[in-house]
Amino acid sequence: MTKTLPAILEDAFDLQVWNEEMLDEDGTEREFSEEDRQALIQLAEENALEFSKKAEGYGKALQMIEDETTVIEARIDALKAEVKRLESRKNTRDSNVNFMKSLLVRAMKITGTTKIKTPLFSFSIRKTKSLDASLANPDNLPPSFVRTKCEVDKTAINDALKAEQLAELSDGTLVYKGQVLTGVKRVEKESLSIR
Repeated sequence: MTKTLPAILEDAFDLQVWNEEMLDEDGTEREFSEEDRQALIQLAEENALEFSKKAEGYGKALQMIEDETTVIEARIDALKAEVKRLESRKNTRDSNVNFMKSLLVRAMKITGTTKIKTPLFSFSIRKTKSLDASLANPDNLPPSFVRTKCEVDKTAINDALKAEQLAELSDGTLVYKGQVLTGVKRVEKESLSIR
């Protein structure tokens, strides 16, 4: 029967404890019977083999997950392409609708017609007001008329770290010109490399 990873780790811990108990306080090896010594060696070898098998199983599972992720990402890319295609069709249709409406409005203005009534539709030209701020410079407007989005610029912080403009404390906290950057911390993460 294959051991679970926690059982393998428990055996490895027990072996480590037994290994430490094999030495006296002065560092000399205690006397063990050949039978006990062989039992420990066999347990260590079995545990190493079980661990190797378990790691291989984990590797296969991770590879399968990564393969599934690749397939899912390919599907997502295909869906994004389809969304882009459909948005393009929508934009074309919207453009056609706007063109037809503006053509109808222009024709009504040229002919001096303000209303048309047919059995299916009623058309009329009405005036509306809307705001066009496409050419406005936000710097030239009062702050109450400008919306700003405020967020942490992690790229700038990383660049400052690389340029050694920030100090890093032992707990990962960052300091800029004597001021602690509250809520900003460098964290170390570990990742597993599988080749």
